[in-house]
Amino acid sequence: MPLTRREFLEGTTAMGAFGATAFQGGQEGQEGQRGQRGQRGQAGPKAENQRTGKKGQVYPDARQKHTDSKSGHAVWQLTNLMPAHSAHMFYPTNRSTTPDGRWQIYGSDRGGSKGYVDLFKMDLRTGESVQMTESGDVDPTTPDIAYSGKEVFFFNTSNTFRAINVETLKEREIAHLHVSDDPSIHFGMPVSVSPDDRFVVLGVQRERSRKYAGDGHFAPWLIKSSLVVLSTEDGHERAIFDGLIPLDHVKWNPKDPNLIFYVNKGPGSSVQRPWLIHADATGNRPIFPCINGEQTIHEIFSDNGKTLYANIVGGRQPQGMWATNVDGSNERCVLAGSAIGHSTINPEEDRFVTDDRLGDGSSLWMAKKGSTEAKLLCQMQVSWTETRPDGTVHTTGFHPDGRFLANGQGVTFISGGDLFLVEV
Repeated sequence: MPLTRREFLEGTTAMGAFGATAFQGGQEGQEGQRGQRGQRGQAGPKAENQRTGKKGQVYPDARQKHTDSKSGHAVWQLTNLMPAHSAHMFYPTNRSTTPDGRWQIYGSDRGGSKGYVDLFKMDLRTGESVQMTESGDVDPTTPDIAYSGKEVFFFNTSNTFRAINVETLKEREIAHLHVSDDPSIHFGMPVSVSPDDRFVVLGVQRERSRKYAGDGHFAPWLIKSSLVVLSTEDGHERAIFDGLIPLDHVKWNPKDPNLIFYVNKGPGSSVQRPWLIHADATGNRPIFPCINGEQTIHEIFSDNGKTLYANIVGGRQPQGMWATNVDGSNERCVLAGSAIGHSTINPEEDRFVTDDRLGDGSSLWMAKKGSTEAKLLCQMQVSWTETRPDGTVHTTGFHPDGRFLANGQGVTFISGGDLFLVEV
């Protein structure tokens, strides 16, 4: 059964208060950890990994609590790693807690040298973390948790597809993904598990990006890519289709084993990003059809698989988080003001949370069913967007990637390299 609010709080009674002042959303103190894949959280190690932790090692409770001064919500800092180390959430399309709500799974380099990432599980009842892997080469962008809660599927930095048992920590190598004959190209995107746990789907870029000069007939994103399904048992691989645009944000419908979501990852205002396709390669169709200049971003399914959510800007009004039934009917706005934010929806679909409002990435915002008005949920320790001296706005290496707990009573997220939870 998912943890109740009482059970979570009973595990925190020994904690002292972090203070009554709220976080001040500021500029990210670093440029983040982007490796040659350009993925968040993968540092691209340059020195020998100095191992300080091992599989099964327990790390003590480091939680601290404060009350947000503007919203009044309770906020927990779950880790205290920065600046020596950092934590990374899974991509918000994917689950990051086990179905019973006990374990928060996250990536971190806390068990070794900076940039050498392993998987960890935090017991949300006690705050203790257990190291799950000790290779130091986990790509924290890639993992997803089986619907059974028994395993976590992930890729390492050499394109090897692996699984680890959440309880026993037994690992198994499933397959090596052949991305390209170019050894410098690595897979570094989220995988998504089918609702029966038998497969994962992923978008694979098959070649390096090209640059076309002075020829308007060729789009700059023209890159060979594939939508690929892998067996979680033996790694058997099949391509649903091959295309000429990077494919990303892939997500298996949580309830329908024959329905897959993906995006064409060209410039959001220039391509039709969101699409649905059947797992048997039929029925490919656009969802949230966009006019020229309009874009969707950070799309997610509801837990029941009936609704798709996305942030949309440049066309539909009001700008913000929109919802549609998976058959394309009943488009409606659920939160006004978000533009590029990552989103998360509670299981009841009556709370909608995003990490940007009008381009401000310093806070989490929430709207309730029946009103599109976004209200402050909490301020973050640091902003995940920054304005540079030349006036350009950039995102940092640590995106919040917030996700509702299984019981819907809180949202875990990353801020400045540490893991946080805000009670809802």
